[in-house]
Amino acid sequence: MQEDATLAAQAAASIPEAGSHGRQRLRRAVELKFWFGPLKLRSVAFNMAVEQWRRDPLNPAGCGVPDLADLPSEVDGVYRPSQPIEAGAPNWRLSRATLCYIESRFHRRYIDLTTGLDTYMSGFSGKTRSTFRRKIRKFQEVSSGELDWRAYRSAPEMRDFYAEARRVSRRTYQEKLFDAGLPEDGAFVDGMLARAEAGLVRGFILFLAGAPVSYLYLPIVDDRVIYGHLGFDPAYAALSPGTVLQLLALESLFAEGRFRIFDFTEGEGEHKRLFATHERLCGNVYYLRPTIRNRAIIRLHLGTRKLSDFADRQLAQRNLKTHLKHYLRGQRRA
Repeated sequence: MQEDATLAAQAAASIPEAGSHGRQRLRRAVELKFWFGPLKLRSVAFNMAVEQWRRDPLNPAGCGVPDLADLPSEVDGVYRPSQPIEAGAPNWRLSRATLCYIESRFHRRYIDLTTGLDTYMSGFSGKTRSTFRRKIRKFQEVSSGELDWRAYRSAPEMRDFYAEARRVSRRTYQEKLFDAGLPEDGAFVDGMLARAEAGLVRGFILFLAGAPVSYLYLPIVDDRVIYGHLGFDPAYAALSPGTVLQLLALESLFAEGRFRIFDFTEGEGEHKRLFATHERLCGNVYYLRPTIRNRAIIRLHLGTRKLSDFADRQLAQRNLKTHLKHYLRGQRRA
């Protein structure tokens, strides 16, 4: 899951806990979701103290085990999304005081925005830079020789952005299959507008023939631009609207010169691997009280993960995984 793009609204609905050592702690319900491939089977909610680390993500310090004895009795434990971890760390560790469970692990990728656009682009191979130019030129030719794209930041502008972006989001596979499009709830919109008033959000939309075909929603936390919500109209996939808009957005952000990092958050994907300049192995880590109930839930979750991974490997060995992904996304292979 991506880092919550509605941090302002979430904070308003959460109970602050005392934090230290570069951490910000909020108390809220955290769902442990049981997945089988792309299918969500069920979820279990824990009342957790959530620690968001605010240290330099390119050079994070080590993370110690929290002391659960300091928490109120009604709190199940501490949850650390995107905590830096070591490659050989086991999925779960049990001690007398704590059950530590790495629910997922991934490479968190970043772009260093302090280098300048020219230095950043020079990090790509000549072939990749040529591919970028070709994609932009192809989109430009279809768009009557001009690129119609817009950047949004003020509250009135973000209202316009939201209306146009929702038009795209309704057509994306993320929303149709996984309910992961640009949120429609009022809390999200209120949080977005509050961020805009504080200068803590950017929006970008790419248009074709006057209609939006791709969007990027980027909340800002400290000096990090967060890869919050994105999507493109699958009808125009051959024109690579997501890649074109990503390049245009980065050009704008480098020109601003205000931010240190473009944070792709968690999750894998060729898009993130292509554009990132740094990466760090991280995990979503639960530190739970070692009760019988909690141990049973974690064992069941781990067993479900192993079964899902096995099915995933079987699909890959039979060359069915890519076909299934394209089928789910409503796209045909060329």
